Amino acid sequence: MPRRLRLRGISLSIAYYNNLCYNIDKKCSQIKLNNFKSMLKKEETGITKFLSKEEIFIDYCDGTKKISDSKEIFDLCIDPHFNQEEMNQKSHPTKKTKINVSEVVKNATLIQIFGSLDKNHDIDKLCLTQHQISFFCRDHKYLLRGDTYGTLFLNKKGVHYYVFHVILLAGGLSIYRHHLGDSTIKWKGACLHRVVTRCWL
Repeated sequence: MPRRLRLRGISLSIAYYNNLCYNIDKKCSQIKLNNFKSMLKKEETGITKFLSKEEIFIDYCDGTKKISDSKEIFDLCIDPHFNQEEMNQKSHPTKKTKINVSEVVKNATLIQIFGSLDKNHDIDKLCLTQHQISFFCRDHKYLLRGDTYGTLFLNKKGVHYYVFHVILLAGGLSIYRHHLGDSTIKWKGACLHRVVTRCWL
């Protein structure tokens, strides 16, 4: 029997997972806003539920913090993709930013999850920088989904959209990168994976 990677809500063979990030069609990383609407079916509603009741903010970030340099935060595992040139770059400075936290309550792909968060599907305004994501995981760790379930963040680099998948375990944090257009994984609503974005309300 092939070895399998088992996270709650996801079950993949180790070999498949190792090849997945490298063999996904490049089109997955080239989703642009002008064709995003056509990829999201209008009937896909009720995928997420607003969770956070308190006001949550990420403080000013100068953009110098990168995931690859955040081993003190993501102390269990950092996806090797963050060391690649396209990801291992500084981001733009951001002011103090209000944050929304939601739960995935219906089986969906990544593009369906993030597309459901704004009726105009303006996903650019949902994105967070690597610096902001690092600081959120450091300062608001209690809001991350625990017990091997995932917390998802949307990031944009140029015209490419990525989803950062953070896993909280007893021993610390791990972070992985997915393409927004990757439809090979359905994220199960029963697992209540969390989604962290800039406030869209």
